[in-house]
Amino acid sequence: MTEPSESLVPGEELLFVPLGGAGEIGMNLSLYGTRGQWVMVDLGITFGDDTTPGIEIIMPDPRFIAAQRERLAGLVLTHAHEDHIGAVPYLWPRLRCPIYATPFTAELLRGKLFESGIEAAITEVPLSGVFDVGPFRVELVTLTHSIPERTQRNIYSSIVMAHKELAWLPHIKDSGLRPVNILPVGHSGVATPNIGGDHAGNVDRVLGSPELRRIA
Repeated sequence: MTEPSESLVPGEELLFVPLGGAGEIGMNLSLYGTRGQWVMVDLGITFGDDTTPGIEIIMPDPRFIAAQRERLAGLVLTHAHEDHIGAVPYLWPRLRCPIYATPFTAELLRGKLFESGIEAAITEVPLSGVFDVGPFRVELVTLTHSIPERTQRNIYSSIVMAHKELAWLPHIKDSGLRPVNILPVGHSGVATPNIGGDHAGNVDRVLGSPELRRIA
């Protein structure tokens, strides 16, 4: 992954800068930028394996956004798995931005921050909530996952609209993804559908189009 220049400032455009979680499982950190400001989605870790002896936890490199943290409007957390919130106690002190999360995720994060001696205000957002973060409007769509209150984000700007959906598990039959909450996204004119592919290479766990149509 090419490192972005720290002098990169979003203008009259929509920029997507993945600092972690792109082309890999875990360590999620995504940035969306427009009109001089950024919103961060997730701040997670990944775990070491036999290719990283002696290393248990790996985190994304936040130097790019830490260097212009005054432009960081907020951190939106999608759910409470470690690959989405695990790096917050370690890296948030370098960012000092507002944090937004659903109640379950917020409560788990408060415990983590307390253990680390960190005080940070967390704004709780209800399920299916809509809220503003800098120049962006963020809409939450609740999905089924292996942890409560897992959300998809629809991120709107005055320029274009981005659809952010990570780690939807189509092999879980009651995925929560229904035409009633996903079709309006397409009708709005999605500029950047950002769809995760966890386990996409495992043909035994990923459904084909006919199965997906039956689920919907």
